[in-house]
Amino acid sequence: MLIKIMDWGADLAHSIAKRIPVIGKYFTDQVIRFLIIGTSAFLINFAIYQSLILLLDHLIDSNDDIIRALIVGLPFLLAYFIAYLFNFYMSKKWTFKNQSPQTARQAFKFLAVNTFNAVSGAIIIAILDNIGIPPIIGQPLFVACEAFWSYLLYKLWVFKEP
Repeated sequence: MLIKIMDWGADLAHSIAKRIPVIGKYFTDQVIRFLIIGTSAFLINFAIYQSLILLLDHLIDSNDDIIRALIVGLPFLLAYFIAYLFNFYMSKKWTFKNQSPQTARQAFKFLAVNTFNAVSGAIIIAILDNIGIPPIIGQPLFVACEAFWSYLLYKLWVFKEP
């Protein structure tokens, strides 16, 4: 059912993109599916992350920079890896329609890319928070940048067909 809904969304996005010549030629079905899965994973990540920050801010009232970095960074990692599970499954089955039996190898490569993304995201978001840009803004900024290199790594390395 979820895949049927996402297929409908991908078809709609693709038909809209085809009507805009400058954009349409770059929006293949695979790119649109990647963006839909990425957006869905982001929303899962964002909801969990923001909920955890609100909870920790309520439970731990601290002006210490190290405690604040932990309040901002650790929930980012937890939310990121929950969204990772969804993202890997849907990327393999729906975005890249990969039939390779090497799922464990692909999961390891996907994990490597996402570990880099998660650690760099936690650090960047903590730095942005420290200079006055709150996580509710910093997280979407980071994810927008991350999408570019992630698509290329997934396509050319993680789910590359032999």
